[in-house]
Amino acid sequence: MTSQPRAPDRDRIADNRETGLARRQAALLRLTTGIAAADDEAAVYQSVVSGLHDEALGYAFLGVFLLDPDSGDRVLQASVGWTDVPDDWRVHRGEGISEQAVQDGHLHYTADVTRDARYLPSLNSGSEVDVPLRVDGTTIGVLVVESSEPNAFGDEDFEILTAAANQAAIAVGRARLLEAERERADEHKALLDTMAVLSSELELSRVLEAVLERAVDLLSATGGEVAIYDEEAQELEVVASQNIGKDSTGTRIKLGEGAMGAVAQSHEPLIIPAYHEWLGQSVQYADVMVHSVMVAPLLIGQRLVGATAMVHSDPKRIFNEEDMRLLNMFAPQAAVAIENARLFTSAQQQSQYFSDLVLNSPVAIVTLGEKHEILDCNPAFQNMFGYDKSEVLGKDLDPLITTDATRSEAVHYTEEALGHAIHGQGRRRRNVLLPRSVGIFVL
Repeated sequence: MTSQPRAPDRDRIADNRETGLARRQAALLRLTTGIAAADDEAAVYQSVVSGLHDEALGYAFLGVFLLDPDSGDRVLQASVGWTDVPDDWRVHRGEGISEQAVQDGHLHYTADVTRDARYLPSLNSGSEVDVPLRVDGTTIGVLVVESSEPNAFGDEDFEILTAAANQAAIAVGRARLLEAERERADEHKALLDTMAVLSSELELSRVLEAVLERAVDLLSATGGEVAIYDEEAQELEVVASQNIGKDSTGTRIKLGEGAMGAVAQSHEPLIIPAYHEWLGQSVQYADVMVHSVMVAPLLIGQRLVGATAMVHSDPKRIFNEEDMRLLNMFAPQAAVAIENARLFTSAQQQSQYFSDLVLNSPVAIVTLGEKHEILDCNPAFQNMFGYDKSEVLGKDLDPLITTDATRSEAVHYTEEALGHAIHGQGRRRRNVLLPRSVGIFVL
């Protein structure tokens, strides 16, 4: 016959149970608080393994793995208890017990790991619980919890570990959202800074260099090129080049030729993951040692202004859709800046040509304001009428070149023939009347 514990023993057992429960509840509260307080994704993973490693909970070996969407590997983010595991441990696709939780999105329990051929020895014996981490319905990783003892986990453990994984997933989703918002804010600021820089410069050569430098910096690229479109020749001309393995400035590219020629023809951006494997490359770039290439047309509406190409020399760095989104935001600003600079340069050239024409013309030419005051005059005017420029600036034209008898006729000429040559009689400073031809312009 088995004797029952005496009342003090039963009370002591009850007290121990209550104390143990209180400690576990306190540990779970610390776990929840730690996850909620994590300020980024990495801190979330560390909070999970550190919180579950609490002595009151009794979990000794833990790790959080994230799924690499490109390779399918599970990459260790945070761990505790495993002494011989590298920080960046990668469990390849098809390996390890934890892959099943990633594949079907459900908790899996292996009571004795030595009986499962997929087990990758970290403890060599014991049991393992694998809990998927799911964000917005997609499995992003797995929480792996091990014990050196077989059959070490039960329903209460499954409940605790599932709750911890769910809390972690919520925190990760929040952290990623905040990080995305920060990135958007940084992108917005970078684009505003770029617009400020580009709009403050009108000299074409400087604008082209600034466009390239800003694009390379914005996209963290190795280097790149900018080309402008020669509409008459139906060709692109590379006008700025940086770190592509050679100085390609001056290279002329036909529409449809190579990467930039292709986007100039199609008006659509292009990502080339491995340039030297791409069949459309131009022979002019056969000696360029770059890996990933991203190209976009520079358009104002549907009018082609040029093209830009960004390159990476690191095989591990491949341009993606996010990079393309940034380049597509940048390209229209660059196109406007380049076009403004081209117009400014053209206007300067025309102005210089006009100035040289006026300066060297044998015809006496004056530039008038709206009130017929002289704003400028050329040497031919000074020689014909005997005035120095300093004597006539700001003065009314008519009294300087006419007599009292011809002044009313001169005023009529001035009012009726602004912008045209006037043919009539004028006088020099000594009142000698001479037939003169004077060109009058209003600014």
